[in-house]
Amino acid sequence: MLDSLRNRAGKWLLWVILIVVGVPFVFWGVQDYPSFLGGNYIARADGISIGPGELERAFESQYARISTLFGAKFQPTPAELATIRHETLETLIQRTLLLARARRDGLRVTKAEMIHAIRAVPAFRSGGHFSPALYEEVLNEENLTPVTFENEVRESLLLGQLQTGIETTSFLPPASVLDRYRVSHETRPVRWVVISSKRFLHPHSISNAAIKKAYAEQSYRFVNPGKVTLSYVMLDARSLRARIHPTLRDLLTLYAEEESKFTSTPHWKVAQILIARRPGQNGPAKTKRLAQTLVAQLAHGAHFGALARKDSSDAASAAHGGDLGWLTPKNIPAALVRVLKRMKVGEVKGPLPTPFGYQIVKLLAARPVKRLAFKSVRAKLVQQYRVKAAIRLYHRLLHQMANLAFEQDTTLKPLSSTLGLAVGQVSGVTREQGTGIARIAKVRQAAFAPTVLAGGLNSKPIRLPGHRAVVLRVVAHTPAVAKPLSAVRPILVRELAEQSARAEARGIADRIANRLRKNPRQTHILGFKVQGPFTVSLAGGALRHFSPALVKAVFALPNPAHPGSSRVRVVKLPNGNAAVIAAGPIETLSRSRITPKMLAKWTQSAQNDDARLEMQLFLNELERTGKIRINQKALQSAT
Repeated sequence: MLDSLRNRAGKWLLWVILIVVGVPFVFWGVQDYPSFLGGNYIARADGISIGPGELERAFESQYARISTLFGAKFQPTPAELATIRHETLETLIQRTLLLARARRDGLRVTKAEMIHAIRAVPAFRSGGHFSPALYEEVLNEENLTPVTFENEVRESLLLGQLQTGIETTSFLPPASVLDRYRVSHETRPVRWVVISSKRFLHPHSISNAAIKKAYAEQSYRFVNPGKVTLSYVMLDARSLRARIHPTLRDLLTLYAEEESKFTSTPHWKVAQILIARRPGQNGPAKTKRLAQTLVAQLAHGAHFGALARKDSSDAASAAHGGDLGWLTPKNIPAALVRVLKRMKVGEVKGPLPTPFGYQIVKLLAARPVKRLAFKSVRAKLVQQYRVKAAIRLYHRLLHQMANLAFEQDTTLKPLSSTLGLAVGQVSGVTREQGTGIARIAKVRQAAFAPTVLAGGLNSKPIRLPGHRAVVLRVVAHTPAVAKPLSAVRPILVRELAEQSARAEARGIADRIANRLRKNPRQTHILGFKVQGPFTVSLAGGALRHFSPALVKAVFALPNPAHPGSSRVRVVKLPNGNAAVIAAGPIETLSRSRITPKMLAKWTQSAQNDDARLEMQLFLNELERTGKIRINQKALQSAT
């Protein structure tokens, strides 16, 4: 139902489609907000609206992924950008339909599940542990609130439940597995001829009339992009740090709040005797009595190390007289930490209950907690204070920035003077590329928004990663103009020559095919050698240089009508060449030759394929019944 636009899809765009399909439901940070795109919604699915802001945020996220993947090679045309946007909208519609279905089916995500998922995100962990401060910092960097982010995590987990439930319904009966294995391992004898179009590439034969006609029909492809010069004001939390001058009181307060950062971790060198719980009904009592007996022996002068070697259930530490080495609060239970904090070096405590039985510990040595003096960390405190205070100031000024940009919407001077920010400028900016601040796609999109480009108004603050925001305006605009024929003539000549060469290769392929049908045993036709016969297989093992397109074409042909004959077909290859294939009868693998070991690995792959198919069919049905409506006017504005 949702047709994807894939015209002129280059190699990178095919990868984009794979990314969109491979990660179909997760756009963290998607949230709706007023946009210059117009219209109340971009699409509706199952009665739920998808706003222009939601599409814009998802598109920006996808654009950033692709830019990161392809780097400087990523130079999409306007048509290709529209394709990405349409693919993104399709993903959002699928997500909306699936969420609605999950909720109707009564699926739920508990708060505990949501918290567990967030705590497992590597970006929020420091030293192997979840860091609330890091969590807040990362969300601020992405301009997200915890509520918005947690909502997205909850929805993603909900979609995961639904997807898992659907895919686990996929079931392959043993007989079906066997039959599909036989079909997938079919083989077929084939002879072929490949006619290279490069042999017929003659650019000098292209007439002026053909070139002029192609230019008239395709001039829309050859346009010098519109360019703008931008003035902008940047609010950056980093540059605001110089404005922060903490008082002594501020620093002392921070020093008290950040005590743990300036305090060393306590270390204890500990030896233990572990008495594991005895089996049986009276096991716990026997275990405790034995531990108490050992404590009494130690009190009367018994050697701790000797008892540990003799009676400890922990073989690793017993071999070293019970020595556990140096321990910190992070790698021992909290109950033991409380005990060690109250012990003196040489003291023995026990028996202490543990999940495994009872423990007797001896403190062999200790490194006490040390707190760094305020004077020694003052410079670091100033730096920390400035970072936090600058972020708070940034958020206050951002609100003021938005008001000034709106109230004085035809100039940046009041905004610059009031906030004390310099006015910068960047030129030569197109919709697809730019330098400086215009390297960011979000900035370029804002520059070419109707209210900014045609209306001559300030943009609203564009929030960027790293606690940055920019307001811009267009100060010069060079409209897009068609390139002259002289500039694009070499491109048209090459393309017309390639079209002619491919047509000639196809014509020769048709003539070779006709002769092969009449006499399949020929080895040379029209100066081309007929390769083969060789055997190709759907399961791999095809000849080197025998492309997947040829394999697919070979097995698409029906069996020959008569024994010993072959089916002949002409195939256009992706590289522009033409191929003639003559395929013999398909041979199916005998059931008797298939062993359980051969089936084992393949079965899992087949089940995974079926699971994906099951999910796709489910999505197709949701799209068919979901009453999808797209606001073409709003979508056209977005595109």
